[in-house]
Amino acid sequence: MTGREGGLFLLLAIALTSSLHAEPVGWDRPDVPSGSETDSNRERDEEDGRAVWKRILLFLPDRILDCADMVTFGAGIGIGLGAEAHATRWAGLGMQGHGEVGIHWYYNRNLTPLIVDYASLIVFGPFQAYAVGFAGAGTAWSRGRPGTGTQTFDEGGLFSLDDSIVQDGWWDPWGIGASVFLVFAGVEAEVHPIEIADCVVGLVTFGFVDISRDDFANPDRTECKTGLPVD
Repeated sequence: MTGREGGLFLLLAIALTSSLHAEPVGWDRPDVPSGSETDSNRERDEEDGRAVWKRILLFLPDRILDCADMVTFGAGIGIGLGAEAHATRWAGLGMQGHGEVGIHWYYNRNLTPLIVDYASLIVFGPFQAYAVGFAGAGTAWSRGRPGTGTQTFDEGGLFSLDDSIVQDGWWDPWGIGASVFLVFAGVEAEVHPIEIADCVVGLVTFGFVDISRDDFANPDRTECKTGLPVD
């Protein structure tokens, strides 16, 4: 091989090697994010940062509300008679009818000093037949909307998680409670085991684990407290 031929061979080898390592025109390198990807990552980082600050700022209010969720209560004056008790809504016993005006702290975080509460119910184990209603200031909070209104519910048969009184957040299916009405006055109270767990876990994890998804700092917060799993 002459010197001239050797030089041409060397040039061809260099050109071939360069073409193998060259990037196709118009292709993005897989290891280098595009402009849109960079912007998306930056926005996600900013959202994460805001979420952290939101949890810090709302930590105390959310923990106070979580503590208040552990027990709900009510008391009123009116007319009625009967008693009822339940260890979850699948295991209850009682009969009651009443109409009252009073103060109530309901499961859906509706606190009002003046509300008309009426009920006619028969409970035996998982079987329930009832017609209940709530009227007054704040009753429309059941779907996260403040204002006045009336909520009525009636069912007959086996208790179900699909019952509208559960779906709208007025009854906790897992609650343990009782109510009694003696002629002119009545009281009721209920303990909520899931809300107790939610309160404790929220304190321990600084609000980053929210079992009930009811924290105002939670970006996945649900509009209505139902005590049901959320998809």
